[in-house]
Amino acid sequence: MRLGDSSSRMSNTPAIVPFRSWLATRHLDFPPDLDCEQYIAFFFEDINACHPVVNEADFRTKSTAMILHFRCSQRTKYLLALHYIIFACADVLLHVSRDGDPSISPGRRWYKAASDLVESLKSSGHGDISLVQYLVLEAFYLVHTDQAMKAYQVSGLACRLCFQLGLHQQTQWEETSDCFAAHMKQRILWTTFFVDRRIALSCGLPFGMSERDIEVDLPARIPDRDLHPDRALPAASLEDSATVYLSCMVSFARLGGEVWDRVYSAKATTKPVDPESLLYWTQRSSITLTTFYRPCHFLRLQPSRPEHACASMLW
Repeated sequence: MRLGDSSSRMSNTPAIVPFRSWLATRHLDFPPDLDCEQYIAFFFEDINACHPVVNEADFRTKSTAMILHFRCSQRTKYLLALHYIIFACADVLLHVSRDGDPSISPGRRWYKAASDLVESLKSSGHGDISLVQYLVLEAFYLVHTDQAMKAYQVSGLACRLCFQLGLHQQTQWEETSDCFAAHMKQRILWTTFFVDRRIALSCGLPFGMSERDIEVDLPARIPDRDLHPDRALPAASLEDSATVYLSCMVSFARLGGEVWDRVYSAKATTKPVDPESLLYWTQRSSITLTTFYRPCHFLRLQPSRPEHACASMLW
């Protein structure tokens, strides 16, 4: 390597700066260490267990590196925004009683910090898989703060970004993609699918992702706490993996899509639904419920607060 090339590359690498000092220059806040850990622990205990778009080991490794060796880059901004939206999602459930000022929504300051970081990136037409993770959690936060139509727009953007990144077509993923990366792509794609369907159907509007355009396997039922980016995939476990819940939500989303296409879409017939279809959908719902409750009864999820036991499951 020529010395000139090395110097050029080094000059293009962002310098390491003190993390909280950089935040102060941008007028950004960050929770104290104990609050930060409470938010993150609750998120992985409860929210991510039912909306598994983030791997805990990978997130914590990157989080530590970001705080200790902060470099200002687009990738770092995505990661910092992911922190803020995680804080917002946890705060809206942990502080749902609104003990403070009732005019301020729980998690609002964290959501604003996240939005300030990614707003221009969202409208740029570009992004990576970190932005999909962010958008799914942003939609979750917006639903829990009664902003359904805004959540609908955000979930639709997450769907389109999945298509842009090729997450919808597993056969086109790079052959060098490791098992961990493939597993996370499956989790993110199918979580985006069911979140978009649930929001769209609740708003009475068309969904943004048709299953005809998806060629991706459902993720293996692997406990997230045993999953690490630098290790082989652990054994599947029905008792410990909340992707059982994800599989059932995908089934509900598929059923909801069928009902929408037949009854509520613009091209739906104006004739009453025939009894055979009603019986079929009723049986499908019963089978899906049975499939869901049997395995989820055994899930060993132990949130830090009993009143929030899998609170995100209720949405």
